[in-house]
Amino acid sequence: MLSWLLTTKFSVQGIQEIDVTKSNLPNDRTSAILEFGDNQSIQLWSDSPVPQSAILDEAFVNSLSDDARKALRHTEGHAAAIMRANDISEATLHINYAGGPCVFCLEGIGEILKPGQRLYITYPYTDVLNTTSANYRRLVNSPLDTGTMHVGRGYFTGGTDEFMDAPY
Repeated sequence: MLSWLLTTKFSVQGIQEIDVTKSNLPNDRTSAILEFGDNQSIQLWSDSPVPQSAILDEAFVNSLSDDARKALRHTEGHAAAIMRANDISEATLHINYAGGPCVFCLEGIGEILKPGQRLYITYPYTDVLNTTSANYRRLVNSPLDTGTMHVGRGYFTGGTDEFMDAPY
């Protein structure tokens, strides 16, 4: 078994280390790095206002399902809104939420993206999740001694309601 300090860094293909430490964020929010275009990146965190670069038309937001509106409060929703508002066709979001997107994001991100836009998500997961707290799926500032760390990868495509696995 490998001990891994969940809030430090993890490696993904093409990038040596992504630092998604949450220790400086209030309420242990999920944090992420959105990468797109020619080496452009934005740091995002959950339960924060949608970034200015992602302001969406009010009528569009009102037309979304409850799941999609809830997803807009998450890093995946922020990324999808940024992509939609700025006509970004493809991007990768590196999140520190163990196990990948939540149920709201799984059901709602495809609604936020324009048809054909693709948002890749990389996320850490372990063989065994620490279920001793209400935030067990979030990466907290403590080691997880029960499992080996892995990196998962999948993607959302605009106009669909599926999250597809995309192994490296």
